[in-house]
Amino acid sequence: MRYRLFLIISLFFTTAVSAQVAEKVTLLCNWNDTTGIRPHNAQYYNDVWGFVHNGKEYAAIGSTEGVHIIDVNNCNEVAFHQATFSGPDVIHRDYKVYRNYLYAVCDEGQDSRLEIFDLSYLPDSLHRVYVSTQFECVTTHNLFIDSAKAKIYFGIHKASDSVGGLIDNRMACFSLADPEHPTFLTAIGNNNFAQPIHDMYVRNDTAYCSGSNYGFLVADFSANTSVQVLGVLPDYDYKGYNHSSWINNSGIGVMADETHGMPLKVIDTRNINNIEVLANFMPSFIGDTFCIPHNPFILNEDYVLVSYYMDGLQIYNISKPDSPYRTGYYDTYPAPSFRGFAGAWGCYPYLPSHRILVSDMQTGLYVFNADSALNLSVKDSIITKKPFNIYPNPATDKLTLSLPETGDIALSVCDIQGRIILKQSISLGSVPNQGIELPLPRNCPMGMYFIHIIAGSNTYTGKFIKAQN
Repeated sequence: MRYRLFLIISLFFTTAVSAQVAEKVTLLCNWNDTTGIRPHNAQYYNDVWGFVHNGKEYAAIGSTEGVHIIDVNNCNEVAFHQATFSGPDVIHRDYKVYRNYLYAVCDEGQDSRLEIFDLSYLPDSLHRVYVSTQFECVTTHNLFIDSAKAKIYFGIHKASDSVGGLIDNRMACFSLADPEHPTFLTAIGNNNFAQPIHDMYVRNDTAYCSGSNYGFLVADFSANTSVQVLGVLPDYDYKGYNHSSWINNSGIGVMADETHGMPLKVIDTRNINNIEVLANFMPSFIGDTFCIPHNPFILNEDYVLVSYYMDGLQIYNISKPDSPYRTGYYDTYPAPSFRGFAGAWGCYPYLPSHRILVSDMQTGLYVFNADSALNLSVKDSIITKKPFNIYPNPATDKLTLSLPETGDIALSVCDIQGRIILKQSISLGSVPNQGIELPLPRNCPMGMYFIHIIAGSNTYTGKFIKAQN
């Protein structure tokens, strides 16, 4: 390993700022309506995800009862749907959005199922259009959608076989060719991997997997019927329960071990045969036995946003991967920390408005302005700082576009004389930089072409060469 970094903040400094709730992060609104919610111990809420529908931004936050849809402009609940399994036995729910559908899972209860909701009726109502059978899905801990390949992945996936036995897949992959009816493709089963895959980040069939007590691994799902492990990181300093990770376009990522006292890790996956930890960092001093990370996300390549349980929302800059530093935070759980689980469960940093969503297990949904922590100004768009990627270039029959956007875009392709040869509306999903395939017209001659994209108030232009088929 090339670097070892320990960001140690003294006990004196930690004590001196303990009364400060926030830095460079401003609360815009908070939704916390526990009416009718039966808590699990003191936990009412779990994960959160964001999405845009008809130009309006929403949050989907889970409770022990089901999913709540919140208008983030004013933190008002506009819809709710009871889950197939609900009540005080529920701890974990997870959500992702693909096209105009919300996918929801739960990790408790034999009555739990994968549920799919049609978002197109919002803000009037939320329509459930699919409930899985027990042969497809009973309980699942986490899910991720690779929108470029129209695939959905489930971590710690349990389903029944044809004779009623329970299959415990370490990780399962389904096709979303029909978004309302996922179909099974392949899985990492308990017969070929020792530990469950707790969570995953997937881009173009490459899955970066947090393997619980095993560690970290990278797998290729492009074959659809089989899985190839590309690289592993089973041992590293400050190893705990490998919970989740996120990887930027350059191959630099952040890995979270959900174990008290274990710091976050900056990892380098560019050499898949030699995955390295470049740095260790955490909100307080290394060795703080109360501090525990949960879900990290990378925004605009260089910023890490983490739901950090009792330390709330934490924001770091990793532009120099071996020297990460904190740029802002907001403590959603100002009560004294303890060696347990409370506070910020999840976050979502990809809304076009740049507003940050955080779910707190006790106090609900938070909507933040973190422009200062992310080095943004009113006229400075986090989305347009970096150009979008076009590959392959030159191309023959199709292109893949990787764009730091979510939601719907309007795309047009024109030749050097300005004649439009292709015009299309495309839904990018709810995770940026996932990549979308763009087939080229069959009669498209060789030469140079220009791509123009409108995404909300942002515009992008690029060019490519059309080669001979």
